[in-house]
Amino acid sequence: MKKTQIVLLSVLSLTIGFSQTIDDLIKGPITGFTYVPAVGKFDISADLVFLSTNSIFDEDGKEQTFNDLLEGLADPEMSMSALYLTGEYSVNQNMGISISVPLINKQEMKMNPAAGYEEYFTNLSGETGLGDVTVGGWYQLSKNQNSSMMVVGGYTLATGSSPEDVGDSNLSSTGSGHTSIGAGVSADFMMAPNILASFGGGYTINQEAAFSSDGYSWDEKAGNEIKLSGRISLMASQQFSLGLDFDYFSEGESEIDGETIDDSNSNFMAITPMVGYQILTGTTSVNISGGYFLNLSGTNYPKMNGMAIGATIFF
Repeated sequence: MKKTQIVLLSVLSLTIGFSQTIDDLIKGPITGFTYVPAVGKFDISADLVFLSTNSIFDEDGKEQTFNDLLEGLADPEMSMSALYLTGEYSVNQNMGISISVPLINKQEMKMNPAAGYEEYFTNLSGETGLGDVTVGGWYQLSKNQNSSMMVVGGYTLATGSSPEDVGDSNLSSTGSGHTSIGAGVSADFMMAPNILASFGGGYTINQEAAFSSDGYSWDEKAGNEIKLSGRISLMASQQFSLGLDFDYFSEGESEIDGETIDDSNSNFMAITPMVGYQILTGTTSVNISGGYFLNLSGTNYPKMNGMAIGATIFF
């Protein structure tokens, strides 16, 4: 009985005794979606992502392993890692600018062939280096003691390598080969003195691009994208938070030379349990966070799982 009382008191101390404002929660160890630096200040983030998969969701949403597609002759596994660098600067109380720079560290397909079939399969590796850079900004729509809402937008440049330059023996380029423009809304809501609910949604228009390879030229337009995200975070102390992310992504059908490619649309849903820790040093704070990405479902999309580790310095 005493042990039960101790546990209940501990829970109550987290949910009632520890009280924070919405600003404290948004700036906490796991930041809210509408976090921005103070006016005239900036922050720098570095997020390292590791993902791998040995299966894909087909057009009916059924999971199939690469082994199934190759009739058991090999058991391929695809993996990738990337470093995402982001910088943000607040121009004034209502608006700011940002830049996101992806650096692709690894793209690899290990075939893992069955005994006796080694000579029939070759491991593939993709290009590494600079990906497609995004320049964007935000505008604060509203903010009060219980909620915060802003509009966000960005333009993605084709700074990475293009798919048309990737050889048959390579896995993938570092970029998409086209530019895009996107806009969306982000919001945070204070659900309890130490619980923050965050929501975001965006729409991206992928612009048509001209490609050429081996004497053949074509125009290609990737389908437009819808992104929805949510997060519940619990600020257990000034320095420690727990969170759970939800993500949904959908891309419409692509076009080549004006003709729609049937069944080229794709989507996925995923959750990411997270932990965050904040270090305060004078006027500078450092947020360290980690999470495990779990791909729950999808169509025409690889089932990617993996880890993300990040650090943000707020000046």
